[in-house]
Amino acid sequence: MRKIALTAIRTAGAKLARKALATARKYVAPVECIVRNGATTDRQLRDRELILIGDILADAGYDPEFIHSFGSPAGKAVAKAWRQAHHCEPQRVWTRHRTSGRLINVYAYPADEHGLHAISTGLGGYARTAGRFAAA
Repeated sequence: MRKIALTAIRTAGAKLARKALATARKYVAPVECIVRNGATTDRQLRDRELILIGDILADAGYDPEFIHSFGSPAGKAVAKAWRQAHHCEPQRVWTRHRTSGRLINVYAYPADEHGLHAISTGLGGYARTAGRFAAA
């Protein structure tokens, strides 16, 4: 990626170099996620065996601006519910940020009854999402 950016800077103006660097980052980030997560975790995320809170909120019909503003506190409420039920930390995975495209480390929950229970409890207890999620 660095060679692509350096070549673009030398051969074109700064504006084209920024575009080349942005394009290179788009192709490198998914590979970087696989390397950091591992192939099994990446497959689980793709097949929705592991659930991210941002995906749950998007499926529930919240707009991207709401998810950007209140996704983190909603995720913290779900993590708290998970810790109370299981006395351990939820699994952490690497994914791309929805708006900036940066790699971020977030909690992921299994798509089984334990994960769904923690999600419904956490989102049901969080004031901004309590209307759409029933507390268990």
